[in-house]
Amino acid sequence: MNHAPDALILAINSYTRSLFLTAAMTVSLLWHSDCFSAELYKWVDDKGQVHYSDSVPPDAINKKRDVIDNKGIVVDKIGAAKTKAQLEEEARREQLEAIKQARLNARRQHDQMLLQTYNNESDLLQMRDRKLSAINDTITLNRNRIGKLKEDLDPIKNRIATLQKDGKEIPDDLQARAKALEDHIVMRTKIIKQYRDQQDRLREQFQQDLERFKYLTENQGAAGQQVNSESGSPPPHL
Repeated sequence: MNHAPDALILAINSYTRSLFLTAAMTVSLLWHSDCFSAELYKWVDDKGQVHYSDSVPPDAINKKRDVIDNKGIVVDKIGAAKTKAQLEEEARREQLEAIKQARLNARRQHDQMLLQTYNNESDLLQMRDRKLSAINDTITLNRNRIGKLKEDLDPIKNRIATLQKDGKEIPDDLQARAKALEDHIVMRTKIIKQYRDQQDRLREQFQQDLERFKYLTENQGAAGQQVNSESGSPPPHL
């Protein structure tokens, strides 16, 4: 009897079982490897108890924790969530830093403007005098206008005084005209005051610019340091 086919069938079955066992072992090893390589988290609760887990529960999500690999080595540290007060303080510091940088940038730009606009101190003083003179011209115009308004108002006030002396009724339009002229005089007077204040600010500003210009021209080699001065930038020219 020929037993060759039976032997062949047994060999094939044995080989198939071997492939199946190998595949099963490979899957098992891969699964155990994944489990073993999973990261662990370590944190301390509010009672001081230390916890280890492969996931972080909701009540600990905002706590500081360590990330530990399969060798027990801390591979990362996750900080605790910032409190509202910490976030507000951080925002305040960022705002202060932004203001500081804005002032420094304004100072640099103003320094560049001074050096690019004026060749010497005399140029700067001449610019100041021209601006002051222009404001003076405006003040003079307003003064002249006030004088004209008073000229128009005086006869009206005299007319009203005469009517009052004679015990007569003062017409509404006459009173309205006098009131309008008086209000106009008050307005022009306030405008002159504003221009006077502007002149004072202009003199102060140009004095600061003159001192700064002297410093810049005398310390050209230290230009990189002087533009980083902590002092606030002067206001722009009026």
